[in-house]
Amino acid sequence: MVSNFISRFSGKHSLQRVTRFFTLAIIAALVWSLVGLAKPAAATNTPFITTSCCDIVWKTAFSKQLSASGGSGTGYTYAVTGGTLPFAMTLTSGGLLSGTTLSRGPYSFTVTVTDSLGATGSATFSGTILGIYVYISPATFPSAQTGVVTYHIPLTVNVANGGVTAPVNFTSPNLPAWLTLTNAPNGTEASLSGTGVTGTYTFTVNATDAYGYTGTVTYTVTVPTTISPSDLNTNGIVYVGTAINPVQFTTGDGGPDTFTVSGGSLAPGLNLSSTGLYSGTPTQNGTFVFYITTVNTNTGLTSIFKEVQQVNLLPNLRIIATPNATSSSPLSVAANGAISVTLSISNLSGQATAPFTWTIPGGVEGSLPTGLTLTPGSTSATLTGSIATTGTYTFKVVATDQKGLVGNITVVIVVS
Repeated sequence: MVSNFISRFSGKHSLQRVTRFFTLAIIAALVWSLVGLAKPAAATNTPFITTSCCDIVWKTAFSKQLSASGGSGTGYTYAVTGGTLPFAMTLTSGGLLSGTTLSRGPYSFTVTVTDSLGATGSATFSGTILGIYVYISPATFPSAQTGVVTYHIPLTVNVANGGVTAPVNFTSPNLPAWLTLTNAPNGTEASLSGTGVTGTYTFTVNATDAYGYTGTVTYTVTVPTTISPSDLNTNGIVYVGTAINPVQFTTGDGGPDTFTVSGGSLAPGLNLSSTGLYSGTPTQNGTFVFYITTVNTNTGLTSIFKEVQQVNLLPNLRIIATPNATSSSPLSVAANGAISVTLSISNLSGQATAPFTWTIPGGVEGSLPTGLTLTPGSTSATLTGSIATTGTYTFKVVATDQKGLVGNITVVIVVS
């Protein structure tokens, strides 16, 4: 090749020709360099994916736009070049990774980005597709409301709508000694049962499904002490407008305790002091449910108790006349004949409180006939005397006990 090149310039004026050729070549190279018309050099850097990925959750819609940098800076396209996308996931050439996968467990795939000049860069994404969290119900342990009680708490997990796969195993690393955790045969339920021992307990219950996905719930339960009286209705019948027999609540936690009404409502007119004294005069009838919270000032033990108070309307006293002297069976006597009628209470034995007050209202209810006298006693009254004028005499007698219980009788006497 060199000999051919030299032969081209042999002969006359060969030296001048060689010199001229190299001079022109040098000048041309300088011009190309100065004006920037030299042949473009190949790209010296490659594109790379800048997006981190991916927190994919089973059965949950996922969408992530991948992005890149470097290389030519334009015209990026994306493709999976290694591994496998999770089932039902897709990657567009524009870099959109999306879908709702039905797969669970580990995954790994490689995405290659190509720029407008054909340069490429790759990134590998791997992780574990997370299952739906195992939610345990109930989320809180039911509170005891009536002293030491026997618990039976069904536990369930979100199998039907949350993707948890049976069988589910329930465990507890720190179950109180008085509680028992039992897995149900159906593989999706369990139960907590036991008779509470006074105190406050915090423990966890774990649930693990067939794929190893787990959930945890932390329970705190305070097992209360006992309260006395536990049934207010053993304190006697309570009537509207009548003061109750005061009740001093006490607990079995050794005290001292503070008492508050923490739920429900007392009957209007009744009160509970911070020391546990229950007293007052109810002004409304009905069944009243309320909750007493006690706090032991030494130990801090908090207990909740349910109480029920029945408040009754005042019943009517039933008065009978001996001998009969009512509209259905009037007392018949001759003019100036001796009259002696005893009025007595025939109901509410042990409930009505003597002495009774006996009155004749008069007016439209009728007045005591001339010649008769009403003599009140502690538990009865008598009508004595005689009536000179013939006719039918009708009048009302009212009896009232010390609680405000009221009764009346209409006395009818026929004088002929």
